[in-house]
Amino acid sequence: MRLSRQDRLLSWPRRGRWPIFACSLIGLGFFIYIKQLTAESSAPTPSLQVFWNNYLKPTATSDTSAESSAYYRWQTYAQAWPFGIWVLAHEFYRERAYLSQLRKQNRSFLFHSEQSNNSSSMQTFVLVIGESSRYDRWGINGYARDTTPLLAQESNLVSFSDVISAVAATRLSIPIILSRKAARQSLQAGFSESSLISAFREAGFKTFWLSNQMSFGEFDTPTSVFANEAEVKQFLNLGGFTNTSSHDEILLEPLQIALRDNAEKKLIVLHSLGNHWNYSQRYPKQFDHWQPSLYGVSNPAYTDLKNKLPLNNSYDNSMLYTDWWLSQVIAQLKATKEMSALLYVSDHGQTLYDGHCRLAFHGHNTQYEFHIPAFMWFSSAYQERHPEQIKQLHLHRDARLSTENVFHSMLNMADIRYPDDKLEWSFLSAEYRPHRRYVDSYGWTDYDNAYFRGDCRELIDKQAPLSQEK
Repeated sequence: MRLSRQDRLLSWPRRGRWPIFACSLIGLGFFIYIKQLTAESSAPTPSLQVFWNNYLKPTATSDTSAESSAYYRWQTYAQAWPFGIWVLAHEFYRERAYLSQLRKQNRSFLFHSEQSNNSSSMQTFVLVIGESSRYDRWGINGYARDTTPLLAQESNLVSFSDVISAVAATRLSIPIILSRKAARQSLQAGFSESSLISAFREAGFKTFWLSNQMSFGEFDTPTSVFANEAEVKQFLNLGGFTNTSSHDEILLEPLQIALRDNAEKKLIVLHSLGNHWNYSQRYPKQFDHWQPSLYGVSNPAYTDLKNKLPLNNSYDNSMLYTDWWLSQVIAQLKATKEMSALLYVSDHGQTLYDGHCRLAFHGHNTQYEFHIPAFMWFSSAYQERHPEQIKQLHLHRDARLSTENVFHSMLNMADIRYPDDKLEWSFLSAEYRPHRRYVDSYGWTDYDNAYFRGDCRELIDKQAPLSQEK
């Protein structure tokens, strides 16, 4: 007080003193109040859950109870109006700073890639990233229901029977799909290399990222660090994962525009909303085929086992729509009459109250979440130009693959080479060799040295799983 009287720089005018003091007291009261509420938190509200999962959730951990506790504490603080807005603002700013650092780090990386067969003909390669799609719910993979009637008619389509995702979480699995990030590094934040998008750009391709995932944080999620490498970027979903979200057909017109682009060589990445919960909101009414479903039901009680049948019917209906959407993408590629090829791979699968299993969705370490659908489609022009790749494709359709193979196979698909490339990781190469497939299940579990426990088919390593670095 004495110093403030002597030096005007330290003086606090009377007018501002009491409002600040009152706000501090109110804030302290809120802090004490919400601390007591933490233990009583109910199920997370959907909007906050989405924001947490996609922007604020810490790096994945095997301690799910600790992670859940952290989320509920954060949720309670964030919901305390008006002080929760400062929690959100702080976390958002921290995430932006972190991802800005990642972008700067990736920007300086070069593959020194080039197309070995540098033809002047028009050529287009498409990577479709699916969402929450499960291998055994595809009709072309043997499912009793015909959920893929249109894809089944495609003669130039090869479905892979044994592809796994290392982690059942979108933000952790997509970096493995797009880059050379190893499965056992997936729980670690960031990655020092660019993605296959940059490798294609270096080889002279015009690159497109067309997404039906959330538009919020367009350049502020780990996925968008890679998406930002593309020359053309469009995020078309303004409704998150709610009933106002776009259906995947919203990507068809931007795809058509990209295909009409006069660039000679193009790479197009389509990031779909696919089969993400709420399944009944992933398709329009005309695809509500299997009944009863949850179509039109607001906020269904997804944890109520009474909804097991309609939940599963809704999931299969979303798969029926995905089949239609993918067939439209292929039809657009066919219409160009150009050399083209498409690879589809899902980020992870789903558990769906299988048998007597009382679990649904993902994050439960089950085979249903790790075993994912993947297929490659190719045009007649591609088959004529690349007979060796097509031969190897058929030879490896039942090979033990993972999302770690995607980066190498996509570059091999387009005849793109770089100094330290690894063709033994490409399913389109005669040099392909199987590798050990680790998944995030109570540590790093060797998928091919594990057994499946109970109706949930929980993945358990026959030996001690490897420890994880986070």
